[in-house]
Amino acid sequence: METRLFFQKNKQYIMYAVAGILSTLVNWIAYACCMNILSDEMPDYQITVSNSLAWIITLAFSYVFYKNWVFESKTNNCHDLIREMLSFTGARLITGVIEVFGLPLLVSMGMDSTVLGVKGLAAKIWITLIVTVLNYVLSKRFVFRTQLAPSRKAGQLS
Repeated sequence: METRLFFQKNKQYIMYAVAGILSTLVNWIAYACCMNILSDEMPDYQITVSNSLAWIITLAFSYVFYKNWVFESKTNNCHDLIREMLSFTGARLITGVIEVFGLPLLVSMGMDSTVLGVKGLAAKIWITLIVTVLNYVLSKRFVFRTQLAPSRKAGQLS
């Protein structure tokens, strides 16, 4: 019974952690696959291109997961759905820029060690931690914010 109560009280945080783990795995697997595919074709741009493609793949996965299982967002019409998707994409573009430029920056600053056979994965882990915190804050505050119920509009007391 205590476990159920704990889950109910912390459901959003638990689901965010699950979504974060799954999104991170999707991102890292996509990154590693791209690094292997592009290793000979684009040696000068391999890290940046691989990271950018991994980000795009993760964006699509994350929107669906966060909307449905983390924030349980319900959109009643096409306008709200488009606003939410654009807000999500905009927020992710902000953190995507941080990730796309931050990873090569960290690698150039010496975090270029190979982990599990993947060059730059140590820097990738650090960037992932920073981006994860920023993504939660932006999603909670700007993307999947709950609308006030009609009986509790701004200025009314409950």
